[in-house]
Amino acid sequence: MSTECSNILEAALAQPNFSGMLKKGSIEKELVTDLQRILFELGFKKELKCDQYNADGDYGNVYAREALFKEQKDKDNQ
Repeated sequence: MSTECSNILEAALAQPNFSGMLKKGSIEKELVTDLQRILFELGFKKELKCDQYNADGDYGNVYAREALFKEQKDKDNQ
């Protein structure tokens, strides 16, 4: 993970409205692109269709669906 990548995410995490920044249709393109790169590096390339979409800064249907899936999976594991 690049230093630039973690600085962008770190700055966003410090914002009180962080959860509102990452949602379907987000206008925070730089942050979404950064998050996509991090997720790709963590091994989520297949799930997030990296070959088709790359890190494009679009928090669209693929990301929304995967976020909901992960949220439900986390709840099921509690």
